Amino acid sequence: ILIEGARLKALDNLNIKSDNITLKSIVEDKETYLVTDENVFVRRYEELKKSTIEANNLNILSKNTLILGDIKVNEDINISTKNLEISGDKITNKSHLINNY
Repeated sequence: ILIEGARLKALDNLNIKSDNITLKSIVEDKETYLVTDENVFVRRYEELKKSTIEANNLNILSKNTLILGDIKVNEDINISTKNLEISGDKITNKSHLINNY
């Protein structure tokens, strides 16, 4: 895991699960866990800059999600959230954005 700078914001819990992850972010929420294949749990980050999430597979489950910066995923990206805001570059071969609300 490399954690270094960006902004992830969730009102309740924000969980990110991935095989490999490079996360550069500020995390502002009640409780945050980053879970890797080695089961390394990292809690609560502050004072980080820039913004990149890189992973083979990325899964984000959150009540409200705010992502500023780049998201690069080799295979699948799954975001389950009531409210979603993404600012920054989104580059993909295939993409589907479904809003159920």
